[in-house]
Amino acid sequence: ADASYRAGQNLDFTLTFSESVAVVTTGGQPFLAVTVGSTSRQAGYSSGNGTSALVFRYPVQTGDTDTDGIVVAAAVTLNGGTIRDVPGNDAALTFSSLNTSGILVDTTAPAVSSIQRLRPDFAATTASTVVYRVTFSESVTGVDTSDFVLAATASGTVASVSSSSGNTVDVTINQVGGTGLLRLDLKDSGTGITDAAGNPVAGGFTSGETYEIVPAAAYIQDGFGFSGYLSSGPFGGTPKPLGATPSLAAHNAWPNGFVQVAGAFWGAVRRNTDVWLIPYNADRLVKIDRDTGAMTGFSAWPAGFTK
Repeated sequence: ADASYRAGQNLDFTLTFSESVAVVTTGGQPFLAVTVGSTSRQAGYSSGNGTSALVFRYPVQTGDTDTDGIVVAAAVTLNGGTIRDVPGNDAALTFSSLNTSGILVDTTAPAVSSIQRLRPDFAATTASTVVYRVTFSESVTGVDTSDFVLAATASGTVASVSSSSGNTVDVTINQVGGTGLLRLDLKDSGTGITDAAGNPVAGGFTSGETYEIVPAAAYIQDGFGFSGYLSSGPFGGTPKPLGATPSLAAHNAWPNGFVQVAGAFWGAVRRNTDVWLIPYNADRLVKIDRDTGAMTGFSAWPAGFTK
């Protein structure tokens, strides 16, 4: 029947003759040639001797894969055996081609590809609710909240999943509290998550992205602070990307690409991919994209910053 089959399941093909036939396998077992993906297999004679219906069977093996339908040869190969009617006439061995485009083979277990922060998308947060996106290697079913656990020094509750099936599932964590790290893991067994063929998800997943949960009163930053002078012009110059861990020669030294001229700033704080420069009189901010070096001026403080 049309379906997706996994390792250990049988592909059975029944050939119906116009009369009862006898199968003799003393010299060899008759078979149907089957192509699974690009691999040649054999569906050997299994049962039906003395009847008009013979069953040929191929047990799916680990490593078999066919995503567009197996192919079955339109003839029985005797392979040294015989198929004859009661008077001893050889049976006709050819038949009309079978439509097997819907018979698929999948013996590869699904796995989690990634678990990433979705909302908010930055690491440090005071939020009481966060959402992770779980991406699987293929479409799966059977996903629910009991499949996940939190690895954390902070606290939270796995509250809901956006869907029980699909390639991606969003998992909501409520009642987030405390301080420290929060990571969503997939359990290593007993989840009930399977692909279309019924292959269970392979193991767990414990290397997803983390949130850093900070108290609401805390100043959110995830990098470094420094003070000094910005290059010529109010927000000009051609700063180089600062990189993930900028190196500062001294407290009043800027990273490579900045020049000390007029225009004092008290300091700067990196938040995710941006660096916020804080001016002396605190009436204007400059944001530098850490990856590109692009600079933007702001006349108002962003949310979460206080003069």
